[in-house]
Amino acid sequence: MKRADRQKSGSSRSLSKTTVVAQYQGPLPPPGQMERYEVIQPGAAERIIAMAEAEQQSRHSLERTGLRGGLVLWALIMVTTVVLAWLGSHTAAWVVGSGFGLMMLDRFIRSRNG
Repeated sequence: MKRADRQKSGSSRSLSKTTVVAQYQGPLPPPGQMERYEVIQPGAAERIIAMAEAEQQSRHSLERTGLRGGLVLWALIMVTTVVLAWLGSHTAAWVVGSGFGLMMLDRFIRSRNG
């Protein structure tokens, strides 16, 4: 029903709604929100902080695992390249080594650009 039609029919009911959206970045809510959580559920702020700390530890562990895996992969590819060259498969060694080098260059460029 259009607004003009409502006014003509004598309806005085308002259909306006308000939506509030709050957004924040990071693992912890802003202090005011944290305080409200604590009022609603005593101990909630401490639990939220503990959850954020556990998440950070998990993320750091995954990053360390990824770095170690990358180092092992790099060493394996480099050894493969050297062994192929030593066995006389220079073309295969060139393909493996240059392919890996281009992959590393791509990762470096992407990490620098954001």
